Amino acid sequence: MRALQPSVAPPSDRVIGWPTLPSLDPAPLGGVQRVGTRREVSQMLRTRMAKASLVAGALILAMMGPAMAAGGPGDTPGKGGPSMGAGAPAAAAPTAARPDSPGNGGGPMDNPGSGNGRPESPGGGGGKPDNPGGGGGKPGGETAGNNLSFPVQWSEDGMTVALPGDPAVVTVNGVVLPGTYSTDDMTPCLGAVQKDANNSWQADSALAASNVITTIDWGDNLESKDWKLGTVVRVETGLYDNVLPDTMTRYEMCYISGSGTDEVWGLRVTGSAGAYVPVQVENTEAMVYTAGARLTIQQIVPGGTYTWDPATHMWTGTGASAPIFNAAAWQKTTDGPGSYGAELNVGGKIVYGFVWKTTGLTAGEYRLTFSLDDAEAGFVGSGASFDATTTILGAVTEVAAAEEGGGNTAVVDTANQLTYIDVGLTSGGGSSR
Repeated sequence: MRALQPSVAPPSDRVIGWPTLPSLDPAPLGGVQRVGTRREVSQMLRTRMAKASLVAGALILAMMGPAMAAGGPGDTPGKGGPSMGAGAPAAAAPTAARPDSPGNGGGPMDNPGSGNGRPESPGGGGGKPDNPGGGGGKPGGETAGNNLSFPVQWSEDGMTVALPGDPAVVTVNGVVLPGTYSTDDMTPCLGAVQKDANNSWQADSALAASNVITTIDWGDNLESKDWKLGTVVRVETGLYDNVLPDTMTRYEMCYISGSGTDEVWGLRVTGSAGAYVPVQVENTEAMVYTAGARLTIQQIVPGGTYTWDPATHMWTGTGASAPIFNAAAWQKTTDGPGSYGAELNVGGKIVYGFVWKTTGLTAGEYRLTFSLDDAEAGFVGSGASFDATTTILGAVTEVAAAEEGGGNTAVVDTANQLTYIDVGLTSGGGSSR
């Protein structure tokens, strides 16, 4: 879709080697050569203890050394062209494949994207929040935001999520570490880590008003089980459109390490230090962002009959309690817990995330509803929609899990332009993270 311009930087000497271990004199440790004065003996013991401490410290540094190794900067010429960077030794060049999602998982949050070849998102996990959502804990490098790896379509003009980097330039001047295609695919790869100001890239993005959402991806942590009261649950939702008028550039990712808030992913690169090349493909699917996305959480009595009220954005009927949370992305004024919106997670995807704190609630069934706002004061109305073709990602797997007594099945309600999933909170014996 585009030709990338090279970003040139001088080579770096940032290499962390293995420490030299201090030697111990075997004679004093082998036995006492003579009986000295009390002062001499005391001095000898202090010297031995000091040497032993140095050895222990050096061994710890030696074990940490490989994980801290970093490389120098480099360039990235054009689309598919060589991207010179620094970092770990080259691994066999991987082919372009769609990795499984990083996350919806984990940590307090599980990321959407797992399965069906969607790149992992870090985060999700409830606590996996990287902004409530992406992962963190990158080794080395200056802290920065996540880069967009999966293309995205904006549904309303002027309503987007800030994206770091330049879509015409890929820069790999920061830390590059070995990893695997995903948490499930152990194919080796090299990754220019996220959250490093010296690594930068940006997948395609475009305005696509009035587009239809073809797939909805609820977080795996919500689909797989119920949760214990008192836990922090990550509520994450991803939207996809797989009917594009033209392909959009996507960058492959490499899973480095960790889970939850410590999950680390990077731009997949081939080659070696000084000549890294980003792995990119022309994608026929993009994520969808709409500022009209709304999350409503309310307790319900299982088996009841409920009616959606579009004016109040909530379910009504006997057994439906007042919402404990009800807000839309276009209403967001601050970041952090308590607000609702989309974020760019560690897997490089635009996903909606909310940190659900369950302390103080009562055990029972809770309905989590993701809906699309109509036009109202202060908002033009969602530029995206659900239709009869919209499906839930992994629906077959989720039904099977429900039959085993541990899963929750998401539902699409096209007439009301919403999707919901019922999740249980247990007072004991449930799962927690």
